Amino acid sequence: MSRLAGVVAAAVTVTVAVLSTGCAKDQPLQSPGGPAYMISDAAHAGNHHFFFVPPLVPDPSAFFQTGAFDPSLSPTVEVCRLQDDPGVVPGTDCSLDGHGHAVLVFGPVPMTLDVAGQQYTRSWDTKSPTLLDPSGFYRIIVRGAPATGRLGFVDVDPVSGGVKNVRTGDVVPFQDGRTLPIKVRIADHVDQVVRNVATIVTTNTGFAGASFPDNWLPQGAVDAGISEVLLSIERIPVGEGTQDPRCFQSGREEFEGCYRFRTDPDLHQFGAFSNPVVVGVCIQRPDFLDTNEPVEMFRQEEGVSEPALTELQGAAAPFLTCGGFSETRVGSLRSGSLFDLASAGVRAVGRGIARLVTPRPLYAVDFGAGGSTDGFSRFGWLHTPLPSPTLISCTGDPGGDETFRGFYVPTYPGTILDQVTLHLSSDTPGAYAVVLTARSGAYDGPIIAFDTETVTVPGDRLTNVATTFTFPSAAVTQGSTVAFTIQKIAGPNDVVFYSVPVDDPTCPVTQTNDTAAPLSTFRRHGVNVQIQGAAPVSIIR
Repeated sequence: MSRLAGVVAAAVTVTVAVLSTGCAKDQPLQSPGGPAYMISDAAHAGNHHFFFVPPLVPDPSAFFQTGAFDPSLSPTVEVCRLQDDPGVVPGTDCSLDGHGHAVLVFGPVPMTLDVAGQQYTRSWDTKSPTLLDPSGFYRIIVRGAPATGRLGFVDVDPVSGGVKNVRTGDVVPFQDGRTLPIKVRIADHVDQVVRNVATIVTTNTGFAGASFPDNWLPQGAVDAGISEVLLSIERIPVGEGTQDPRCFQSGREEFEGCYRFRTDPDLHQFGAFSNPVVVGVCIQRPDFLDTNEPVEMFRQEEGVSEPALTELQGAAAPFLTCGGFSETRVGSLRSGSLFDLASAGVRAVGRGIARLVTPRPLYAVDFGAGGSTDGFSRFGWLHTPLPSPTLISCTGDPGGDETFRGFYVPTYPGTILDQVTLHLSSDTPGAYAVVLTARSGAYDGPIIAFDTETVTVPGDRLTNVATTFTFPSAAVTQGSTVAFTIQKIAGPNDVVFYSVPVDDPTCPVTQTNDTAAPLSTFRRHGVNVQIQGAAPVSIIR
């Protein structure tokens, strides 16, 4: 590990199928509920950065952010005939042809930028090339680019001289007896078409971006006929008062920002990029910048249970601009508490997940493997404490005692419990799931922390395998008694052993005959155990 110092820039080489980091204030491209709302935009529980505007809908300007219009996009609009009345069949969708494709009566056609009106517009001629059928229902669909996901839609019902918004009931009259104006507003975020050629994409703020080389698309995607994707970069607000209290499911201190990159269509199924893509994100300057405390970039999959945190490694991202980068909330989080941070920004990028490298003016993180699911990935920065000192280190003999016997530290020498390493074995080979629980004061005392680890043993009682149990920087009262119990919860044999000495009075750990409260009865001095923590009075052995 290495520390982060000064205002730095960093990048990562991405070989994953989905980019995952960003800084823009956008939301997922597709509204989560599917085509069941009769209208889907920011004012109607849809994409938070896409709005239909009058005359199709009532004025939604109360939801706008000043200066948030994005004039750099190339949206398209199309209209299909629905299979059923959406008021009667809420899940209805476009009618399909014999090949399973939506039957369009208009488009897809590009929309025109109206800079003065801060909107995109297109008029639909309801009599040409396809005459509007007054007995049918129609869906107006806006996309970020042809064949990509919907930004939003609105369902309409033809009536005399115009159409009726199925959701609101408002009637929109035709212009010239046949033309329906379609107008939308898209807020500043990144939804940009990226083709299979060298391209640099950044958010409007410059806080996040990606540099694509020629021929970066996965070969499988090219073989499937994909020549371009819609890249979406989203900054995820975290903290109190937001949908996500934390960026990651971890107990570590976090820093702004937390980001998500994704492509439409999703490229996960096609494997790694043919050529690495460099992506970059800004990070808020840590307040311990000039210490040896490391800050590292991590990735965590979304949409999976118990997602793992993966570190990143490095490259440069000169396309970022981090001046003025600030938090979406106050401070960073550690175990639910708020910490103030300095306001200066630093830049970094990654390759799948990244790690800061040696301290120098430019720092890098290198993106590695792709995601394991077809869901999204989020990226952010964590304070990774330097390796905790070893507070207790004792040895033992091969084999050992059965795990129904507990052990305790009469006088714990630190204030944090980070890791405990035991040496396990069994007479039967295979994988064993083992839980180590730390309690305060006694075997039935308050739980300090617990961890489950799986260890594979060779089936020789005398061949012990080192097994480290990791706790989330669990707080311990210095000088207090910490009692440990070991429980096998899965494995081919009910009997698991952990290494102990014959007797070692120099080891500050006591083994007991079982785990009866409060501290059972004495069995021996010593256990083959290594305990790491923080703030010790002294390091023992």
